[in-house]
Amino acid sequence: MAANVSNIPAGREVGATPDGRRAGAPLSDAASPYFGRDRRGPTAFIGSVARPDYTGAVGGSVINMKFEPAFFRGPEGTRLLSAFTRSFVARRIQELQFNFTGNELLEAARRDPEKHRNLIVRVSGFSEFFVNLSPEVQADVIRRRAHGG
Repeated sequence: MAANVSNIPAGREVGATPDGRRAGAPLSDAASPYFGRDRRGPTAFIGSVARPDYTGAVGGSVINMKFEPAFFRGPEGTRLLSAFTRSFVARRIQELQFNFTGNELLEAARRDPEKHRNLIVRVSGFSEFFVNLSPEVQADVIRRRAHGG
């Protein structure tokens, strides 16, 4: 488990892993699944990350999830977000952070930072203006699978 954005420099020091991660690639961020491995949807994601006992983790554990903005739009979206939140609380997950920003907007912010100065994202234990992040951390945020859409 790599804390905050230490998954990027730590990944440079780690060889290839059995799950197909290449040598030198970033590790998964915090307790979140490795990029693209959360293929079975948000409910399965929560079921997987709730299994380990994080009580011994210094400072707890951070789990990051990214959703397409449309996923929770409108009254039905509000109901889904409420049910989803109750689900992870019931499973005693210590910290779950959401980003509701699609990759299209994040890529636009990379191409034209001046037009997107006010775009704030959850990184891993903290929030930051997306355009203030290093290119490596921006790529790390973009790589996270966006659920829904």
